[in-house]
Amino acid sequence: MTWRLLGRPALQGVGAIVFMNGFTQGAMPVTLVLFAVEHMHMDSASVGAMLTANVTCMVLATRPATRLSDNVTSRKSIMLPAITAAAIANGLQPFSDGPWVFAALVGAGGLAQAVALPSISPLILDSVTNEERPTALAGRQMSQDLGALIGAASMGFVGQSIGIPAAMMTVAVMQLASAGVFW
Repeated sequence: MTWRLLGRPALQGVGAIVFMNGFTQGAMPVTLVLFAVEHMHMDSASVGAMLTANVTCMVLATRPATRLSDNVTSRKSIMLPAITAAAIANGLQPFSDGPWVFAALVGAGGLAQAVALPSISPLILDSVTNEERPTALAGRQMSQDLGALIGAASMGFVGQSIGIPAAMMTVAVMQLASAGVFW
């Protein structure tokens, strides 16, 4: 059944988004946190405050984003712009000229992700039968976890080899590519 699900274009696009979401989450401690400390000269309290504010904004945005997702005819119409906006915000982070701009871009990327994420599981469930649901949802979690493992290791290697800004740009380009697959 898994191979049959992977053969569906709708699930391939969502799978690319889910994998990339995990990849981004796995890469974050390597890219975002190290960049904040090494390039923005933020102390640990500032990084913690920035990440706490980011998560708080994401939590507050999730409920309205979920309501929006449930009331549109195409969840894709919400997800595609949000994922693209997140990629752009992430891609601009290495060009920040100070911690406040950097924190604002981190927040913008997180907010965009918060708008996209509530649509993922419903979109998957809309694309499968009742008997395929457990396999599809397990595949979602597996894809995200695999992305996190690969994101952390590979962006750690890229960051060590050619620099943290290059790793950040790599993540952003891959996010845009996943949006292209999803589209």
